[in-house]
Amino acid sequence: MFLTKDDLKLSYGVDLQIGKTMIERSAPTDNLYWKNRKIYIPGAPGYMFIPIYADMLRRSGVLLNELLSDAFIQISEKILHSAALHEYEQITWKEHAMQVSELVRPHVVNNSFFNDLIQYTVQEHPVKQQSLPLGTVFPSLNRADSYLYLLSIIQSPSFNLEKALKGWYALMTYFCFWMILQISERISGRVSPTH
Repeated sequence: MFLTKDDLKLSYGVDLQIGKTMIERSAPTDNLYWKNRKIYIPGAPGYMFIPIYADMLRRSGVLLNELLSDAFIQISEKILHSAALHEYEQITWKEHAMQVSELVRPHVVNNSFFNDLIQYTVQEHPVKQQSLPLGTVFPSLNRADSYLYLLSIIQSPSFNLEKALKGWYALMTYFCFWMILQISERISGRVSPTH
């Protein structure tokens, strides 16, 4: 499914400039997350979350010039490449978490949050800890939390970390239930497998 900036705006409320930047961006080469992909944002949850969460970050006070900078986007792409290495079982979860923490370390602005992320992600499997505002009771959803390392590098002075975290967990839960619905509809025969 091919998406346009207008699709992202009408369906998910994504800012048009964010949608345009993401839709017009080329799929990165030598990045396992985009393996065999020709477009940057195909109509699949694992890619659609990128512009949707970028818009949530904008609504959480991140300035567009920071959010849409090549440096910020390239770091996010490298995080997703590392996540794909883990998904393809080329590295362990802990190796992935350490790889991502080392990737962002030179750019960290929020050291406290960065240290919380390290404490949370270097577990064998990330599980919710009462002392940290990270994770859900669903360990499978927590695997995506390595993407949150991006939040530790945000420089925008009005950035609201708490709002960005609430948005992240709401978005991940939405996509989880959306995928469950899609699977149940296919099993029941209400939707063709190519839908």
